[in-house]
Amino acid sequence: MKKGTGVRFTGVECKEQIQWGNHTNPDGILEKGETYVISKYEIHSWHTRVYLDGVDGYFNALWFEQVDEAEKNNSNEQPINP
Repeated sequence: MKKGTGVRFTGVECKEQIQWGNHTNPDGILEKGETYVISKYEIHSWHTRVYLDGVDGYFNALWFEQVDEAEKNNSNEQPINP
C-alpha cells in the first residue's frame, strides 16, 4: 500500500488491534465494505499505520484490502474544507 492506493475497510478482528499502536477506533468512523484512499502511511516494526483522505485519525493497515482503480474512483473520499 502507498499514498493514493484505494482500499476497502474489512473490519477489526479484535480490539487488541486498536490498542496496539494506539490506533483510532474505527467504530462510527469507517463503514465495513466501503472504499477509501490512503493519504499517508507509516511503517513501524510490528504494524503499518494508514491515514485516509478526508478521515480523521490513523488506522491499522490489517483492516484494509487493496482495491482496483475502478473501485478507488467510487471511494468515500470526502472533500477537505478550504
